Amino acid sequence: MIRVVRARLEVVADARGSERGLSLAELLVAMTVFGILLAMTAGFMVNASRANITNRTIDSTNRTAANAMDEVTRVLRGAATNTVANQSLPDPAFAQATDNALTVYSYVDLSTSKVAPVKVQFFVDASKNLVEWKWAATPAGVNFTFPSSASCATSCTSRILGSPVVLPAAGGPKLFTYLDSTGTAIATVGGVLPAAVVNNVAAVTISLQFGSTSSANQSTLLTNSVGLPNLNVARTN
Repeated sequence: MIRVVRARLEVVADARGSERGLSLAELLVAMTVFGILLAMTAGFMVNASRANITNRTIDSTNRTAANAMDEVTRVLRGAATNTVANQSLPDPAFAQATDNALTVYSYVDLSTSKVAPVKVQFFVDASKNLVEWKWAATPAGVNFTFPSSASCATSCTSRILGSPVVLPAAGGPKLFTYLDSTGTAIATVGGVLPAAVVNNVAAVTISLQFGSTSSANQSTLLTNSVGLPNLNVARTN
């Protein structure tokens, strides 16, 4: 079709030709071909732009998930019990252990001259942000104490590790699964790990999914099982 139009234009432009010009049919054909080419070009540009936006979103989500996983893993690897004055047994490493939140004592912050634990909480807020709260310890002889408040109002630093988290209600996995020494998942009751079995936790499986939905092409899911070497729970798995 393009060859026909081109040949016709060459005839019209030839000085030996007549002054008939282009017919209405030929003009309509030329305009139709031009419109098709323009539509194809515009479609290509739109698809390329969408692909670029999608790739950038996926890359950002992957980096968010990886950074969040690194931090949660780092804290859990340093999990330890917290000795308290006038108590025969130390506080368990996990002050809170639920499907989608946990609070743990951890020897992860070793930047100070005196080795001391920190108390760290991970949870998902109402805006679907994965939040980290961290409390510094107060020395009490050979022991350490922490603020009794469950809020971040005193002696606490707060930061967002990533967003948005795909929670189980939206089709995502539960964030934390607690494993015993054999690698078997310890059942939670109403989403909460019973206090009687908290000391049996030998490892934690972390499942972090970030994205707008739970579908694989719109989210990133990372899973990692973290051992807790400081708790001296002999593992057979």
